[in-house]
Amino acid sequence: MMSPRARSILLLALFLALAASAPAQTGGPRLPSSGVFAPDPGFAEAAAMGEPMPLDALITSALLASGTQADRLPSYSSRIASMLRGLAAELGQVSDQAARAEAVLSYLHRTTLRAYSENATTIDGILDTGSYNCVSSALLYLIAARSLGLSVSAVKTPDHAFATVSLPGREVDVETTNARGFDPGSKKEFTDSFGKVTGFAYVPPGDYARRTRIGEHQLVGLVLSNRISLLERSQRFEEALRLGLDLDALQPDRESRSLLIDRVNNVVTGLTGRRDFEGAEAFASAALAALGNEPRLAQLARLTAYNRVAGLAEAGRWDEALDRASVLLKDSGDPGPRGELQALISASLGNAVNAYLLRGDFQGARRLLDQRRALAGDAAVASIAFRIGDAELSQDLKTLPFRDAVAAADRLLSAASLERSRWQEAMRFLFGNEANRIGRSGDWLGASALASEGAKRTGDASLAREASVFRDNFIATAHNSFASRYNSRDYAGAAAVARDSLALVPGDRLLQSDLDMATKALGN
Repeated sequence: MMSPRARSILLLALFLALAASAPAQTGGPRLPSSGVFAPDPGFAEAAAMGEPMPLDALITSALLASGTQADRLPSYSSRIASMLRGLAAELGQVSDQAARAEAVLSYLHRTTLRAYSENATTIDGILDTGSYNCVSSALLYLIAARSLGLSVSAVKTPDHAFATVSLPGREVDVETTNARGFDPGSKKEFTDSFGKVTGFAYVPPGDYARRTRIGEHQLVGLVLSNRISLLERSQRFEEALRLGLDLDALQPDRESRSLLIDRVNNVVTGLTGRRDFEGAEAFASAALAALGNEPRLAQLARLTAYNRVAGLAEAGRWDEALDRASVLLKDSGDPGPRGELQALISASLGNAVNAYLLRGDFQGARRLLDQRRALAGDAAVASIAFRIGDAELSQDLKTLPFRDAVAAADRLLSAASLERSRWQEAMRFLFGNEANRIGRSGDWLGASALASEGAKRTGDASLAREASVFRDNFIATAHNSFASRYNSRDYAGAAAVARDSLALVPGDRLLQSDLDMATKALGN
């Protein structure tokens, strides 16, 4: 018997990794009709019956679980009835219950059970090919034994199933995969034969930790769960889901409901892997509506809604991503991975804004940011506003005259569209660049004055140093002019240069010394 395994792999990070690596695809299953989550009504009817079920109902349930189509049920039921008549005729003179129970196993292996196959889990498959496994042979044995009035049930272990017959004063195990499997613990030769035939080990009655007695509904359910495992090996998740619905209807408990939800997960995972985010969200939402407010389904619906937003963002459909995210945030419940959603909103809004910035449409970018302000949150809005301001400032620095660029930077700072550090950086560039331009024209004091203005506005030490350098350049130039006249004995001209320069840079010792020298020379 194959144990069904949950294949739920809808973890957010893996979801997105799968989506990113898969080719875009528009095909695949979309949200089907509302009946997709409706099980075969025959299983609900069987579930409503007590155990033991009427024999004809047990046979019908076993065939339905095997996948027998409704129009073929009469044919297979007739074949089983014929087999049971042959069994009754052969055992008509046997009255001992133990002998009858053992004869049933012998009869089945002689007439119907031809070859063991691990995946041969269906009753119609036995009738068509003779191939069987532990579940299908145990179910067929239970039907046959019940037809003779024997009290029989089933036992499952972690990887196996068999039957047990209640006899006067004792219970006897029946390993239905083996013709010598009646009361296997009493037969030494059974062990080797059983191992060679099926590959399973017999679990004796005393090993209660590994044995679980199950009823008819559960035994029929094992056929469904085995078929689910086989389908999912081939990635046939939608078909497995339908069997999960049938199992949940036949055996309504937490285990079957968990198995059913796993099947929904797998369908959604397949859709997401094909990048059909819309279909995945629709399917998860439909499952939640049809199967009730199961916490895992609610979480799945939220995750698929998030993944749809992520898919839109990944495709560059920023406005649509933001619209879908807005719907999620308005949800009265937990919108799912809130931290990831907020990060996705911020990224989507930032990219939508970038499209405006690339066109130089700063006002359009701000309008969009204002429209989505409530969705993104204060921190994200502030960050994106700074990005807009930075982009606008970068353009202003390239295109506007000096004073206009300074005014633009001041305006952006006062409007909280620019971080102060960026404003200071821009001011340092503007004032430093303009001061150097003026200095290169020979107006050293003009350059020094502009650098000093920038230093006072920003508190930038580098601009203050540049102002000092420009002032020193003026003094050096004036001194050189003085020296040229003085050395040519033009003492009056030298004195004029020193006097005029001191008027512009009062108190400079070098220029004062120059003036004193020229004055002395004139006096002599």
